[in-house]
Order: sequence, then C-alpha cells, then structure tokens
Amino acid sequence: MTLKAKNISKAHHQAQNKIQVLNQLNLDVKAGESVAIVGKSGSGKSTLLSLLSGLDHPDSGEIWFGDQQITHLNETQLAQVRANKMGIIFQQFQLVQTLTALENVMLPLDILKRHKSKEEAIKLLSDVGLSHRLDHFPNQLSGGEQQRVAIARAMAAKPEVILADEPTGNLDEETGKLVMQMIFKLTKLNQTALVLVTHDQELAQLCERTLHLQHGVLE
Repeated sequence: MTLKAKNISKAHHQAQNKIQVLNQLNLDVKAGESVAIVGKSGSGKSTLLSLLSGLDHPDSGEIWFGDQQITHLNETQLAQVRANKMGIIFQQFQLVQTLTALENVMLPLDILKRHKSKEEAIKLLSDVGLSHRLDHFPNQLSGGEQQRVAIARAMAAKPEVILADEPTGNLDEETGKLVMQMIFKLTKLNQTALVLVTHDQELAQLCERTLHLQHGVLE
C-alpha cells in the first residue's frame, strides 16, 4: 500500500455558511496503481489532492503514506515526505519563472543533495523530449513544453506516487494526449503510483481504476 485516506472530512467556510466538501472519505492506492478521480467542477477533487499531498489539512480523519501517518506532521516534516516520496503535477505548471528548464528539474534533486543532479535532470528532460530546451526559461516555452518540464521535475526524485491535478487542463487536445502519454509511460517505467484528478472521462478510462467524487465521498 502506498497511500491511504481514512474517514477524511473537510469543510470550507464562506461568511456564515459552512460548505462540507469531503465527508468521511476513504481512499486506498496501492503501489504502482493508476487511479483516476473524476467529478463535477466544485466537487472537491483538487481539495482532496491538496490533502493527500499535505499542502492542506483535513478537519478530521487520517492520511497514511506507507506505514507513516502524515496528517499531524509539521511543515518541515511534510516537505521532506513530498521531496522524497511524492511528485505533484499542477494544471498551472507551477514552474519557477526565474529558472531555466534544467534548473527547474534540478531543484528537487539539489534539495535532496543529489551529487549528479545536473546529469539526472538532463536525462529526465531528454525522456520528455526537451533535450534541446535545457537553457530556456518557462516564458520561452509553450504550454505543452512547460508541462513536460513539470513532469520531469515531478519524476526527479523517483517518487512512490505522482499526484496530478488536471494536468491537461490548460493544453489543447493533441498536446494533452502527448503529455498524458508521457505521464503514463514514466509512471509505468518507474512503477510509480498515479492519482489523476480529471473531469475527462476518456482520460480517466486510461487508468486502472476510476472513482467518482460526489456528495463528499468516492464511489
């Protein structure tokens, strides 16, 4: 088992109103498994991914990563879990604009003090077809190229799980298919679990399992 959520609840507050987003939700993702989470806009898909990554905290319930309960870890400890075991791919790419493609991919490797971070980053960018774009900054890259840099960065530490939040949401259909092919190829090659949040049913069907998020629970 790689990632487990047990009885997770999360509410948002707007003025005097309490909006229950997740309600006693359970999820179990096994090592190397690909799972798609689909649901309507506003159903809580991105909220769930933020909780699984430790970027947000549940109101109640537990999140386990292997045999480690991460729900109550402090920010430094959570950062270490993310750096060593998780890769996150955002819809908005979230690249550091002042760093080149190569430097963006080297960043998590440098944090982990990898001795051959440059060589590893070059290999990763080559794997996603960007060996000719190493020294380009994000604003010099197309949307598809930026997302490929983000994929390389997410895979850099050889994580146990990739959390992908609408990774093709800002891309045209053709580019989106190319990006997803790369995600599936790299996760299968490295036996990395994949949790894919998407509204695209066709894309979800490429995963081994599809779960529907509605009324705060997964079905």
